[in-house]
Amino acid sequence: MGCIVGVSTGIWLDGLFIMPSKPPDYEAIIQQQWQHNAAEVRKDLENNIRNLREKIHNYATKFHVHPDDIRRKIETDILFANCFAKDPTKQTSHEQIAAHYISSLPFVNNFRKLPVNGKEAFYVAEGGEIMAGTARQGHIKTLDFTWQTNDFTCFATHKYTKNSGGAQDNQFADVLGTMHRWSKGNAQPNTVLFAILDGKYFTSEKMREVKQEMRLAKPMSFALPISELEPCLKQLFQFHH
Repeated sequence: MGCIVGVSTGIWLDGLFIMPSKPPDYEAIIQQQWQHNAAEVRKDLENNIRNLREKIHNYATKFHVHPDDIRRKIETDILFANCFAKDPTKQTSHEQIAAHYISSLPFVNNFRKLPVNGKEAFYVAEGGEIMAGTARQGHIKTLDFTWQTNDFTCFATHKYTKNSGGAQDNQFADVLGTMHRWSKGNAQPNTVLFAILDGKYFTSEKMREVKQEMRLAKPMSFALPISELEPCLKQLFQFHH
């Protein structure tokens, strides 16, 4: 997803103006992204964009309709055109939104969004250490972000989960596993792990379960919604002051 820096108080994320100084309202931003993507459909049709051509072809094949009829319908029926809008939830929007917000916070330096595999990826190994590269154990997921706060190197796993289901339960288990491995205390003392968890899935009961795995002695770990990250980082920054 492309990002263009706007005025000093905000950023543009694929046509959306986001205020990085405020904790993100994921659902409101995604809704805006749907509106933005819907407005792009007719532009994509005019410019013969490949992604839309493929969608039209698939629709025509599935329903035995001539592609020209579909194009004309897109041009004349806005509700029909909306059906061809890109799904923002498949554009890693939640992760991008979180990344832009975290990188804008005070006490956050050298922020990086981490790759999911390769030598630049990081994960919490079975022994509790931070390891670089792709985990050999297939069930261990890599971390999402890293940054510096004062003398601390911070790593974060980020989840925005709205609905319940088997896949979501697996993601929750991934978070619990990461926090549990970290609780063994074998990471570098000045390394901190954050589990940043938002969405209706993370009920107070589930958050309580994750927080039971937190480690408040070095190397520390925290589980919190993104709205609580800034005050937590402030305390961390003052730890050595």
